[in-house]
Amino acid sequence: NKIIIEDKDNNCMYINKKYIIKGHVKQKFINEELVDSMTRVFNKTINELYEQTPPKKHKNLDVLIKCIPYINRNLNVICSLDEVNETDISRIHPISMAELSEMLGMGYKHGTKLSNILFSIKLNGVNLVGVFKTGIGESRRELIKINPILFYKGNSEEEYKKLIGDFGVKPNRRP
Repeated sequence: NKIIIEDKDNNCMYINKKYIIKGHVKQKFINEELVDSMTRVFNKTINELYEQTPPKKHKNLDVLIKCIPYINRNLNVICSLDEVNETDISRIHPISMAELSEMLGMGYKHGTKLSNILFSIKLNGVNLVGVFKTGIGESRRELIKINPILFYKGNSEEEYKKLIGDFGVKPNRRP
């Protein structure tokens, strides 16, 4: 039942085939609801990320993969499972690093460690995780966002372009 499988003989890690399907998903599934709940994982980006990450840090990449179920399909922010389809950002409860650490099985007290891991992961110098602040005063909130060049649950190319812009990536260009 492991999501991440480490192949020490070939010096690589891969995602269990129970959870990931390569190729055009709609041809492989009849259930449209299931298709709409899937996350796009970009192979080329994952391969580049793996190659650019020092071998000692490869284990840190599984933390990113474990975040997939908690990515909101419209905004690419980390949220609770019952908010992954929410379209109104004001209705999404911001998840702190400590809470995310608990959700990922690392323990609530390891929020700082998780923060250090996530913010250290970059592709060609571009952050793959960011914290974005919205509002002021009592309505101020901080949202953890995953760069959609890595994972994207939505179906809108226009939204995708807006989301990558949050990370300083121009549309139609990869970092």
